[in-house]
Amino acid sequence: MKTHRHDNPSPYLPQDLQQLNRRQLQNQWDHLQELIETRTRQLQATEQALRQSQDFLDKIINSLADPLFVKDASFRYILANDAACTLAAQPRQQIIGSSDELFFPPETAAFIHEKDSQLLQQGGQMRYELQTPGPDGDNCTLQVRKSRYIDPQGGAFIVGIIRDVTEHIVAEQQKSNYARHLNEAIEQERSRLSRELHDGLGHALTEQSFLLKRLQGSLPDNGTSVRQTFDLLQQGTRQMVQTVQRLCSNLRPSLLDDLGLEAAIEWLLEDMHRTCGINVTLSWHGPLAPEIEQHSTELFRIVQESANNIMKHSRADQVAVLFYQTGTSTVLEISDNGCGFTTSAAPSCRSFGIIGMQERAALLGGSLQICSSPNQGTTVRLLIQHQSGEETDARSDR
Repeated sequence: MKTHRHDNPSPYLPQDLQQLNRRQLQNQWDHLQELIETRTRQLQATEQALRQSQDFLDKIINSLADPLFVKDASFRYILANDAACTLAAQPRQQIIGSSDELFFPPETAAFIHEKDSQLLQQGGQMRYELQTPGPDGDNCTLQVRKSRYIDPQGGAFIVGIIRDVTEHIVAEQQKSNYARHLNEAIEQERSRLSRELHDGLGHALTEQSFLLKRLQGSLPDNGTSVRQTFDLLQQGTRQMVQTVQRLCSNLRPSLLDDLGLEAAIEWLLEDMHRTCGINVTLSWHGPLAPEIEQHSTELFRIVQESANNIMKHSRADQVAVLFYQTGTSTVLEISDNGCGFTTSAAPSCRSFGIIGMQERAALLGGSLQICSSPNQGTTVRLLIQHQSGEETDARSDR
């Protein structure tokens, strides 16, 4: 009888192996299902968090009072908040995917397209204003701020905010008109006071001076003390006449009306030299442009205020005034070699005068720049851009 010997005999019978495989497969299947359910719950939680985040972001964007938008590299809108829809008077589904030709006149849309192309090429930020019909048909002024955004995949987008500044501009115009009318009223009152002083007090003092001179001529030769008293009276009267004349000139120099701005400024500088001994120079190039000539009073007041500040605060012994015009601008500079000051820490009395000069410059449509530092003197520079003109230099020797 033969016996068969088996190496590594299996402890499981075939049916046991089948049951074992089924259990292993079931365990793996259960584990796989558990993983799927876990990942599904994680994905659902992530999707819910994304929806909540998107809803939160949408609410923030739509809560902005200013219109906000995003364009793609083809200049088509891919995002617009509620304020942008209101401004465009279009539903959001109409805006998304559209370009500016839908909302603006052709020339305005072409201008925006040019600006967007420039922004995509150069990057950075951009700011400009647009004049365009509003939803009610009236013209409005829009201030546009844009920047370029590059996403992680390299896609370029334009992100922008629009602000309707029409009311602000109207308010600024009203403020400017009010300031202009106020200055005109002040100048009219200055002229009236100047005439009153000249025709009233000035004439009275002149007559008194003549009377004193006549009385002095009738005094006896031996009235020495009386003559000395009359001399003092006449001297005091002459000083009062000179004071009245100076007050009249400061209130409204007749030269400004009779001979123009250049002569008035020249008189002002000569008076500064006589009063304080300051050496002055006036460099005047070319006649006044017609649009500037009508504002001669404001220009004179700026020079006058600068002269007052120099005499009161600068301790300067040299003052130079330069005036010239180009085809596009008018420049007036007043410089001194005085002690100077730190512009951010100017005394309140000087700041008040500077504010007055800046307001006059604004009325002229210009800008006033003050450059000064301790022991380096001061330069006041008025720049007025003309409404039209060519880039040709119109300087000529005086």
